[in-house]
Amino acid sequence: MQGSKAKPKIMKASLLKYLMCPQCASDFTLHVDQIATPGGEVLEGSLSCPACKLSYPITRGIPRILPRETSSDQLETAAAFGYEWTHFSQIEDTYEQEFLDWIAPIEKAFFKGKLVLDAGCGKGRHAALSGIFGSTDVVGADISDAVEAAYANTSHLPNVHIIQADINHLPVRDCFDYVYSIGVLHHMPNPRR
Repeated sequence: MQGSKAKPKIMKASLLKYLMCPQCASDFTLHVDQIATPGGEVLEGSLSCPACKLSYPITRGIPRILPRETSSDQLETAAAFGYEWTHFSQIEDTYEQEFLDWIAPIEKAFFKGKLVLDAGCGKGRHAALSGIFGSTDVVGADISDAVEAAYANTSHLPNVHIIQADINHLPVRDCFDYVYSIGVLHHMPNPRR
């Protein structure tokens, strides 16, 4: 995976079908300020909810669907991991076997044709692998600035989408075939929840 060329950061329009307002579960309306490609992929804009009137920005191609209030514990954890993943953002070849060890007995072939959610995607290493393994689509979500590194590490994969969101208030539909969260839950204020 090393050496992939970074594309301009864009929200792939196909992501919209998996998203919903985290407050009321309504469909979002997409507002486009800047298109990055002729294919209609969004560089800058917003997602708004016609029902509850909330709006969330799309900046540098990443939807930022964060709750209006975030606990101080979450902010501290997000800041620490955001720093870590943006400063140590490279993808190593050893990550593939590590990922497969963590999700065993799931194997590469399992991903073929699946819709996958990576809850707490960090720098995107597992989302990238899920896409490479043949998932129909992968949505990687993280509350921290690590989404910048995740996007850079997955932008070459047409089936991988990155959003900035809180996994306690995920703005996604209940439509995924496989969901994983690796190295995240023990950092949350209430892991059991």
